[in-house]
Amino acid sequence: DMIEAQYAAEAGAKTAISGFLQNSTQWAWIQNYPNNPQEFISGTLSKTYKVQIDPNISDNAQPVPGQKYTITSTGQVGTAIKQIIVSFDVPNAGSALTTNAAYIGSMTINKKMPFNGDVVCGSTIPVIDGSGKRLPNQANMNFPTYNYNGFKSNAVALPDVNAGKTTDLSGDKYYVDGDLTIDKNNSNINASKTTVIFVNGDINITANGLNLNGKVMLIATGDIITDKNHPNFSDTVLLSYKDISFKNGADIKGLIIAKGNLSFKNNGNVDARPQLATDFNLIMNSYQTTSGGGSGGTSQPYNWGIQ
Repeated sequence: DMIEAQYAAEAGAKTAISGFLQNSTQWAWIQNYPNNPQEFISGTLSKTYKVQIDPNISDNAQPVPGQKYTITSTGQVGTAIKQIIVSFDVPNAGSALTTNAAYIGSMTINKKMPFNGDVVCGSTIPVIDGSGKRLPNQANMNFPTYNYNGFKSNAVALPDVNAGKTTDLSGDKYYVDGDLTIDKNNSNINASKTTVIFVNGDINITANGLNLNGKVMLIATGDIITDKNHPNFSDTVLLSYKDISFKNGADIKGLIIAKGNLSFKNNGNVDARPQLATDFNLIMNSYQTTSGGGSGGTSQPYNWGIQ
């Protein structure tokens, strides 16, 4: 029972750490300590863990970048009790994808644009319509960056999306060395699962009517440029280490994240999909880096103490 209680305590600590790594806002389960037992084994009330985080994180709030948190997790099996204390430092940069409709360094729009979701910008936000908060002139924005070489070692090369009108993707990680150009009109990319395409260069979409179907995250260490009309991105995260630009009629259901400038021309629309941040953080956490440009390593500075 003592050994199993220790495992229960470790499970509680790891659940909290997972929340930090995902930049989670779901913290109702840690409130009301010590009257917050969670089942260690589903359906077994005699095997539980209780978790306290200091300083406390309110439900619907996110962990604070740069903050050190102390996690106290108590596992209990029958009358046996074990406790684990973990110190965790939330990274200042590269911590996680955000849940905002747009999270960008700067922004230019040719005409008024509807954004349904929060917009966070490192400079002035031009006139936009839609719901959500507008947070301009944000200092110390924590732009998420990833280790391309580490990702590539666990991924496969993206098949040629220019050869035909439809490309079916059955995996969850694809890489491209150098620029990616998509130039066939009305092309389709179909992803059967949550899929990341990491391009070590620019993404140039020179085709009219590109459709991305399924949950797709496009990462470019360079720019993401769509210089044709009516790209249709459904459940898509676009992340550029430089700039993102759209021409006419861009319909984006997802999240837009750029270290540089986001620019729209005419008749675009953006609808945030906050859940996508959680979905893709689960895939990308192990490739985080605290430096820009797609290189660097990962460090998760947490230390375990067992009582």
